[in-house]
Amino acid sequence: KKTASNGSQVAATILASFIEISVMCAGSYLFYNWMLKRVQKEQMGNRNVDKDAARARLTKMMIERAKKEYLTDEDDEETIQKVVERQLVRTLDLNEYETAIAEDVIDPADISTTFRDVGGIDHVKVIK
Repeated sequence: KKTASNGSQVAATILASFIEISVMCAGSYLFYNWMLKRVQKEQMGNRNVDKDAARARLTKMMIERAKKEYLTDEDDEETIQKVVERQLVRTLDLNEYETAIAEDVIDPADISTTFRDVGGIDHVKVIK
């Protein structure tokens, strides 16, 4: 009978340890998620997010790109602009994170620096 009581004590100890570890893991997980949400809110709160301005910039970039790629003699600029705007109304619905990223997007046409202007990599540059 001593082995049965020792076995049940060992089982009880293992069960108590398992429950203790489970509670610690669950608590750590909840604390991590709480801290993550708090930090994200602080970071997003510090940014002055303007959804309309970000959307207008992206729309302008998409219209300019469409004009360069699809404009032919028979196409009208206004027609292309209307088509792009219609497509963007359906597809360009940004959440707060996408808006924060959209504010940092730079139109490639606005970049005046060329590969020749980059210094310190002359051994890598091969301009044909």
